[in-house]
Amino acid sequence: MGLRFKFLGKLPDLEGYISILQKAVKIIPNGHSNKAALLDNLRISRQLLFDRRESVGEVFERPKGSVTSVAFSPDSKRIASGFEDGVIRVWDVKSGETVTVPLQGHRGSVNSVSFSPDGRYIVSGSEDKTVRVWGAGTGEVITGPLQGHTGSVNSVSFSHDLLLIVSGSEDETVRVWDAEIGETVVGPLHNHRGSVNSVSFSPDVRYIISGSEDKTVRVWDVESGETVVGPLQGYGGSVNSVSFSPDGRFIVSGSEDGMVCVWDAVTGERV
Repeated sequence: MGLRFKFLGKLPDLEGYISILQKAVKIIPNGHSNKAALLDNLRISRQLLFDRRESVGEVFERPKGSVTSVAFSPDSKRIASGFEDGVIRVWDVKSGETVTVPLQGHRGSVNSVSFSPDGRYIVSGSEDKTVRVWGAGTGEVITGPLQGHTGSVNSVSFSHDLLLIVSGSEDETVRVWDAEIGETVVGPLHNHRGSVNSVSFSPDVRYIISGSEDKTVRVWDVESGETVVGPLQGYGGSVNSVSFSPDGRFIVSGSEDGMVCVWDAVTGERV
């Protein structure tokens, strides 16, 4: 349906209208021909007020296709959104307006978008099997397309030092790329037996975590590409999302079977 942002500017007018309706309902006697219409208007207005308060905002734009991925910039002032039509748009949170030209180049649905830790770049992974790095302020391609995956790229993320990018793909592999030159520097890593749905770096950039359709989670050493923890098992369905804790001590993962698990990042034991 499009992007939604906080928008409460019209609430005072609506509240005033409801107040007038309430007074009119009290004054007009039961059985009057206008009473039923007033009550209907009052009910509808109250529902509208409730919906606006509960909503995350007002619809500003309706691009083609569904929104497939969203991410906040580190300063929370912008949002990047990837669309089914292969386009990425960057929005100002307060105004709801786009702040760059549409980021175009992917030839398939944009499955994952993420800002760099300094907010200057956006990395994207697409159904077209490629990864791209864009200037968050200009909309220009900075690096890419990064090619090597043989299936849809499902998840991408920058390292905290901005030097590396990790990607997970439907081809069951994980790759680590040099963010500046776009070459694969680690991988492809092959131990998963299903689509890799989610990937992320540890805060110290020593490790990568991945979650897969094969119902497992793995922790990889960035330098060697070896699995150092895992496979972490116990899920009854595809692992769709994984993340390190900010201190790097724990891993959280969520699965298709409705389970969320927290693991010790060193031992692989459930917490």
